[in-house]
This record gives sequence, structure tokens and C-alpha cells, in this order.
Amino acid sequence: MERIPLNLGWQRLMGEQILPMFMDASQATDVDLPDDFVLDMPRQPQAERGEITGFYTGGKAIYTKELNIPASWAGK
Repeated sequence: MERIPLNLGWQRLMGEQILPMFMDASQATDVDLPDDFVLDMPRQPQAERGEITGFYTGGKAIYTKELNIPASWAGK
């Protein structure tokens, strides 16, 4: 059995309504998982739930990764 790590080489794009198939890779950030995108955001004293969320406002992000599956894996 071959073990292939999948947590390296992801792309993250911030936004509310982004579909991965329409993602502009030039706007994406290269990340490895695990990733916590809010840590890249500024803290805001007026953040909802304040200290419970570390004063981060939160948001949404899309993570994508391209997997190249060799033809030799067919039927396995």
C-alpha cells in the first residue's frame, strides 16, 4: 500500500460566494493543512462574540487541491 499525504499544496481563496470551478488561482494563497485563515485577519474589538472568538470577525474561505490520479490506479 502506498501512503500519499494530502495535506500539502492546497490553495485558499477568501470570499462569501466563490465556486471552486470559477476560482482565480492568481488571487489564491498557497497553504498546507491544517490551516486557520482567521489568523491572517486583523483582530477587531467590535467582533461578534468578542473574546470567545479571539476578537476575529471570521469569514468564509474555499480550499482547493488538484489531484493527479494515475491511469494505473483504475479498478483499484
